[in-house]
Amino acid sequence: MSKEIFVAFATQKGGIGKSTVTALAASYLHNVKGYNVAVVDCDDPQHSIHGLREHEMGLIDSSTYFKALACDHFRRMKKNAYTIVKSNAVNALDDAERMIATEDVKPDVVFFDMPGTLRSNGVIKTLSQMDYIFTPLSADRFVVESTLKFVTMFRDRLMTTGQAKTKGLYLFWTMVDGRERNDLYGIYEEVIAEMGFPVLSTRLPDSKKFRRDLSEERKSVFRSTIFPMIIGGGLCFGIGYGIFDANNMPILCQFISPRYRATAYGIMNMTGVFAGAAITDILGKSTDAGNLGHDFAMLAGLVLIALLIQVIFLRPKVANMTDEC
Repeated sequence: MSKEIFVAFATQKGGIGKSTVTALAASYLHNVKGYNVAVVDCDDPQHSIHGLREHEMGLIDSSTYFKALACDHFRRMKKNAYTIVKSNAVNALDDAERMIATEDVKPDVVFFDMPGTLRSNGVIKTLSQMDYIFTPLSADRFVVESTLKFVTMFRDRLMTTGQAKTKGLYLFWTMVDGRERNDLYGIYEEVIAEMGFPVLSTRLPDSKKFRRDLSEERKSVFRSTIFPMIIGGGLCFGIGYGIFDANNMPILCQFISPRYRATAYGIMNMTGVFAGAAITDILGKSTDAGNLGHDFAMLAGLVLIALLIQVIFLRPKVANMTDEC
């Protein structure tokens, strides 16, 4: 076997987002973190990841816009898109070794997109050669029970007996609905912990953006095997918004007395929601028109002007406004 790290997102429950997470993880490591990766798509007969790559290559070949975008991306990255091998569970390991032997730049990580059932020929054999296995599950009783049966079987029959080379088997939550009770996940995790399985703290939301593929009509992209998804901007936004939200109420207290603070905070939130909806629509149209950079710069200018106005004219007289002030 080769020295590359073999990773699989595997479960015996279909429709849980294995292929999407595999594509996102591969793109993130390759385009954002700088690792060399490859994907073996052995989810026969769907071959979703391989089909996505063919779809993207067709768009690039037929569109001047995407062709220029791809050239610019590869010029900045100074490396090609990661390799995707179309295979099946029986031949996956052999195909991976052949791919590694013929690649000029050897991959650091090879992802395997496995079929959604253990009954497929070769699945257990291929999984036994993975260095790490990540198993997605959702807060559905049938999914949790099915997933726990799978990981228990794999650990007890293969890992503990030495038949598998797997160093780690991890579970993680996906398709998380924000309306679900948080204590539900806590209850499930207590049971899972008692069974001796680690659960990653990261939870993937049930969001339509994970299904946002490249298309001629929609230039923005999240799930792609060629172009990087928007990760850095999301991280900056999350940190910035956290700082902004943490300072909202303290600043409000400097200008508004306790009697009116709830009303004032409600008006602030309402204004923010309406403004966010309007800006989302504007930037979406701007992206489709290819003017996102220019329009973002214009918005940054408006934000700077608003900031200067606040700094110059909003001067609090007290740290905490009261009715007597």
